[in-house]
Amino acid sequence: MMVVLIHAKPVMFEFLFKRSASKTAAPDPVVAEQAAASAQSASRRAEQVARAHAVAGDEAAAADFILSSEFADARLIAAEHVLSLPLLEKVHQAMRNTDRRVAKLMQGRIDLIRHQAAETQRAQASIDTAQRLLSDEKLSPNQVAELDRQWQVIKSTPELASAFAAARAALAPAWKRKCCCSAP
Repeated sequence: MMVVLIHAKPVMFEFLFKRSASKTAAPDPVVAEQAAASAQSASRRAEQVARAHAVAGDEAAAADFILSSEFADARLIAAEHVLSLPLLEKVHQAMRNTDRRVAKLMQGRIDLIRHQAAETQRAQASIDTAQRLLSDEKLSPNQVAELDRQWQVIKSTPELASAFAAARAALAPAWKRKCCCSAP
């Protein structure tokens, strides 16, 4: 005769089904400390984000804030207000290994400023070439065509474009006069 207990728990799994009645209702002190630290961190973050918005219009204050802030989002907000090349380079150097987003923003702005300076320099060189060609006695059509090709790839400011247009307009009659006079 064999007796089978259908609802009986095997002894070897008994530890899984035990419920501890000795658990306290008080929260764990470690969890409470973590919650307090998280709340404090959130309030510091909110305060620094507010300070980052407050530095709008003051580049030096924004750069100083970026260098002293511990929160990346606040640094990025303040970085939007830095525009001058010396401060961009200073912030980029400090943030290069710390905050990739701020460093990338600074590098992009530095590259843009340098590119604009190079374009301005190339435009000024083309204007100087046009002025020099005006006084050249052996002006050839190839020189004027080369000057026009150089100017086509330059993206310049309106002031430089108008200066080049004036020099180029003065160059056209001189070129025609020299070409027509040299013909037999």
